[in-house]
Amino acid sequence: MAIAQETPAPQPRLRFTPPPVVIPNDAPDRRVVIVDGPYTLLHEDEAMVMYLANGAFRPHRNNDDIIWVTAIWSYKDVEDGLSHMAVRSQINCADGTTLTTTIVAFGPDGSFLGRYEPGDEWRTIYPDSPSAEAQAIGCGGASPHGRALPGTPVDIAKSFRR
Repeated sequence: MAIAQETPAPQPRLRFTPPPVVIPNDAPDRRVVIVDGPYTLLHEDEAMVMYLANGAFRPHRNNDDIIWVTAIWSYKDVEDGLSHMAVRSQINCADGTTLTTTIVAFGPDGSFLGRYEPGDEWRTIYPDSPSAEAQAIGCGGASPHGRALPGTPVDIAKSFRR
């Protein structure tokens, strides 16, 4: 007699990883001031919200296929003082890849906590990812899909906090 075995349900694909370890560095040339609003919601889950700094799109000065973009990750719980992070990336419009260049961490009051140095690996942009919307806006001139978020990243982080 065969025993039926339950097949475990597939795990949902994670879009985000936990916050990286931030390298404290308060040198003036390492600080980042986020002034690139207005902001558009890209994704929300139980841990965080990700929103796009619509004013942050900039062409790369040495390569016409590359666009700079900034997304903000606001955490719904403040742990170890971390409230939100500015994630600066490059999008290669020609081949549909992205490279995270800088991640800067901020406290609940907007104070600078440190900077994380990500790897130098270009990653494929998947069609259902938040990066795909950033690619459509930055490379194709599309309008943002998500709802507009008023205020500064500090205001937005507070509005989503539990």
